[in-house]
Amino acid sequence: MGINLQVFLFLSLMMAVIISLLFIANTIFAKKISAKVRYIMWIVIMIGLIIPLRPSIGNGVIDIPNFTTIPTESTEHLIPEAGSATQTPATPSEVFDQRVARNHSIPVQTMMLMGWATVAIGIALYHLFQYVRFGRAIKRWGEPEEDEISLELFERVKQEMKLENCKIQLVVCGFISTSMLTGFFKPTILLPERNYDDMELELIFRHELIHYRRKDLWIKLFSVVAVAIHWFNPLVYLMNIALQTEGEASCDQEVLEMSKLKNRHFYAEVIIGMIGEKRLGMTTFSTNFYGGKKGIKRRLEEIMVGTTPHQPISYVFLALTVILTVMSGSVFAVSSLTDMDQNTTEESRENHHDFFEIAINTVGGGSVTEYEQLSDERLLIHVAYNDEVYLVEVDMINTRVIGLSIAHENPELVTGDHAYEINEPVETDIDEIPTEVNTDSSQEESHLSEISSARAGEIALGVAPGRLVEVSRDWENGRPAWWVEIRHGGMVHEFYIDMETGAILQHEIERDD
Repeated sequence: MGINLQVFLFLSLMMAVIISLLFIANTIFAKKISAKVRYIMWIVIMIGLIIPLRPSIGNGVIDIPNFTTIPTESTEHLIPEAGSATQTPATPSEVFDQRVARNHSIPVQTMMLMGWATVAIGIALYHLFQYVRFGRAIKRWGEPEEDEISLELFERVKQEMKLENCKIQLVVCGFISTSMLTGFFKPTILLPERNYDDMELELIFRHELIHYRRKDLWIKLFSVVAVAIHWFNPLVYLMNIALQTEGEASCDQEVLEMSKLKNRHFYAEVIIGMIGEKRLGMTTFSTNFYGGKKGIKRRLEEIMVGTTPHQPISYVFLALTVILTVMSGSVFAVSSLTDMDQNTTEESRENHHDFFEIAINTVGGGSVTEYEQLSDERLLIHVAYNDEVYLVEVDMINTRVIGLSIAHENPELVTGDHAYEINEPVETDIDEIPTEVNTDSSQEESHLSEISSARAGEIALGVAPGRLVEVSRDWENGRPAWWVEIRHGGMVHEFYIDMETGAILQHEIERDD
């Protein structure tokens, strides 16, 4: 995944800690922090959950090991120690087969990512389905407001709030019990079927238009995204509830300030009047004038008490929330495998002969002609064996082979520190040239100097792409030829390729039993 899975998990944990601290702060300093600032603080938390990337300063406060680096299947059983008489060195084809099998396996981290994504997408689709179903219910059962007095009042409130050019529909629905704003692209204010006086209706209009002006529907959308991303974190659900509650409370505060309403009891009665049992077809993507019995108690207390928040304290807590959210990426430092094994890696660099021995045993014999340091972790070793040069790429940290190929040209053997050779006899898979056929040495050398076994393999793979099993010397129709075996798609391809011209003398296909 684009971001390290373990970093993502620990960032979610850190955000859970910040959410807990914010709950404590809002409980202790409830009367000191304004509802608007509390709402903004929860929005900051929500943004921090959606954007997991953080600037990392320093080496972190808490150092944790990297558990997301899942070790792949070891190839040590294919790489015996030099001088071992109890185990036969692996052939290049066997190492290649194991490498392909390892590359096709699914890492644990990938499986975890797939499980996380499945649940996250499921949550998002569920809320989308609810929103679409709610929209269809409005189209079927909702009726545009036709009362002229209500429409005139609605237009007047829009003008006072400088929203007269905004196209907002006013619809009456019989299946809802509280007014609400819905519709991302076609905003609509829904009213329950009941009689309202002008003052009551004006407060409702102001409340919902404030939601529209603050783009609270989009904040609700992003809150659902945060829940979907961190569905495994229980505190994120509490964050979402607090975000919606504080959104309504801050909207109440703005309504009271805008209306200069002295009788706060009347506004509280309007909210209480929205309490009902009709909750059909509700959707997360809508505001809610009522907001539920649990959240209404605190709202009513703040409306009735009417305390004046302490602005400096409010801004201090807002600043702390922003700082903690931004700096949460600097709390944990995930140690990489290189950091953990730095000493081991440095020792390995000083003694490359260990890796030369692995490379020679992987090929099946031969000697090292040269090597190249690709990076701090990777070493490319050239091994000459049976008129071929094999390129063996070794992971210096995990001490395992991660790549194997045949060089197109044989580099000259070098001496000195680069030279390394195992002097034990190694059995070869190359067949001897039949004695009953013309074995004139000059003619044979002339032919062998034209086409190498690597080139013969390339010619055969150009006709039948697959796994190169074996290339050996042979004769066909009195001419020296390379016999090449390739397995592909359950079939065995056998080629006879002219050593001098590279022409395919014979190509047979059999079923792989």
